Amino acid sequence: VEQTTQYDVTMIALLSNHVSPGQSEETSDIHENRVTQTQEEHPDRLAAAEAAGYDMAAAIAARNPAWNDLVRASAQMDYYQEPGMTWGSVLEETKVDGSSMTSTQMFETSMVNVVGIGQFNAVRALVGEPACQLGEDQYLVNNTMELSEEVADHMREQAAPITVAGVRLTCAPEELAQEVRTGATPDVGLELIVPDAVIEAMKGQGALPVYSYLDAMYDCERAEGDEILQQVLMDAYPPEGTLDEGDYAGPSEGWPYDNVYTADEMTTQAGGLKLLITYLALYVGFVLLVSTAAILAIQQLSETADSVGRYQRLSSLGCDEGMILGSVKAQGVLYFMVPLLVALVHSTYAVHVMNVGLFAAFGIDPMEGTVTTAGLVLVVYGCYLLVTYLASRHVVSEACGF
Repeated sequence: VEQTTQYDVTMIALLSNHVSPGQSEETSDIHENRVTQTQEEHPDRLAAAEAAGYDMAAAIAARNPAWNDLVRASAQMDYYQEPGMTWGSVLEETKVDGSSMTSTQMFETSMVNVVGIGQFNAVRALVGEPACQLGEDQYLVNNTMELSEEVADHMREQAAPITVAGVRLTCAPEELAQEVRTGATPDVGLELIVPDAVIEAMKGQGALPVYSYLDAMYDCERAEGDEILQQVLMDAYPPEGTLDEGDYAGPSEGWPYDNVYTADEMTTQAGGLKLLITYLALYVGFVLLVSTAAILAIQQLSETADSVGRYQRLSSLGCDEGMILGSVKAQGVLYFMVPLLVALVHSTYAVHVMNVGLFAAFGIDPMEGTVTTAGLVLVVYGCYLLVTYLASRHVVSEACGF
């Protein structure tokens, strides 16, 4: 949460759509197609962006100057995409091992996002980070997700070459993991930071930003700033109806922003999620564990009481105390351990699948929590097993006169 709430608020603006090139189409044609498609599908959005020079903060301030009083500093990042440049094609061209992620078709076909070094450094400056240095023929890989870190490392180690807007670039070796927006989890995956000249070349070819982020820092406390922001946006873009509590007014054309994410909102969501998980784990999980152990204990004690006559006959046939009580112990241990082993097999597989598909993507190591949980289960389960055995032993010992 600390990593992903460095900025007081992040506003997201969507502009153009993804357009993949055909085999016979030129890059310029693709950009023209994207502009044409955006004009056809979102004419008001494109007109609003062009009127403000694609400057989100300036567009809001023009509608309500109170924005400038609320925000002490802001920075915008515009994301561009080179037509036909997917991660599958990049990894194939650069000979980079992407086996850790290419198992999913979504990654192979996803477009590569690029952003200019100037805007990236402006965002870093908001949180006091030093500016990154980049050569004219280099690019940086920014990545905060554990799932894609292996690919990012390979690109850096091999100085993987790519071509953007006709400019040949090689990957700089510097490791970069900068959160560039407010969110609930680290989700910056393999974003390429390129020289500003490359972005200008893309613009010269007619490229439009696919989407943009506006990060802002309040000139007041976050809670107060969130309240003021709601009023600022409501005055700038009066809603047609009544807004629900916590909602933000937005422009009908969807630009200069579609969504608003505040740091306090993300912190609250993370806290609520943690409380929900804690409730499910401690209440439902622990109650189920205790109930299961109690049922096994009651059933085992009931069977022991029903078998008192059998133990007495074994004793009269010559079985000594050690053999009979050993039988009681073996039966109790077997009765408790078989369900536990089944649960262990199921849980081991479940944790493995969740680790591969979820935890690894966010850099979470489940082993510490898993070991702690296993210890708790063994303690609770072991206590019920011990009490059950001692009670069964007492019943058999009294019946057999030991």
